[in-house]
Amino acid sequence: KAGHLAALVAYYGFFSLFPLMLAFTSVLGFVVRDPDRQQRFADEAADQIPVVGDTIRDTAGRLDGSTIAVVVGLALALWSGMKIVDAMQNALNTVWAVPRLARPNIVERRLRSVGMLALIGGGLICSVAASSIAGRVDVLPGGSRIAIWAASALISIALYLVAFRLLTDASIPWRDVWPGAIFGGLSWWALRTVGSVFIANQQQSSGEAYGQFASIIALFAFLFLASQLSIVGAEINAVRARRLWPRSLTAGQLTRADLDAFEQLANSTRQDDAYLVVLQRRDSS
Repeated sequence: KAGHLAALVAYYGFFSLFPLMLAFTSVLGFVVRDPDRQQRFADEAADQIPVVGDTIRDTAGRLDGSTIAVVVGLALALWSGMKIVDAMQNALNTVWAVPRLARPNIVERRLRSVGMLALIGGGLICSVAASSIAGRVDVLPGGSRIAIWAASALISIALYLVAFRLLTDASIPWRDVWPGAIFGGLSWWALRTVGSVFIANQQQSSGEAYGQFASIIALFAFLFLASQLSIVGAEINAVRARRLWPRSLTAGQLTRADLDAFEQLANSTRQDDAYLVVLQRRDSS
């Protein structure tokens, strides 16, 4: 189901992306007074996502007006931006077959989303700081570029590690999430690194047919691919931790791992006993 879950995450990500970036750069305008540092943080945030990067740079710190208007604007941007984290929580809980009744309520989901967004913002700040430090590494030819790439990849892996643990409502030891975190972090780093080339090719191939919609199509394609790689990383963790392998390729020769997977899927969709009693009474009447 990675494709279906990734499509949902990409959909919410498309509408959450710009409000989140606007909120992030606006908060920077209040916290960081140095214009040069503001621009560096905005550039780092913009480099994470192709297509809308230039728009983010142009609107950095543009959310202004009265204090009340700014606070309300940031709150609305943050609220709409939390949809992508909420969709990712649902995807991870589905991968780990967490029963629906065991999943958090809307308040807890929103609090987790805020916490995750704060961690992502902190990761961007750390990325800027690491890039600044790594840029001074000149031991080998091209050493600074290699150091920047390594720092960026490590930060991405760390964020995936925390996200896979924080956004899943299952008792998962940290040792069970690091393989998928490495896969997801390196995939995101590679996708971001080659993202500009990918987006340019998508725009060029679809530009003649779709005109101004080419950028939207390219951004959707990028978000879908990033979401699918992230969910595949979570599936790696679940399959490895619960030993859901080897799997049968045909329905006639099911393995023990297939039966375990079916049992977990059934448990994830079960209802509580009180609800079942109500259904039984309704059917018998």
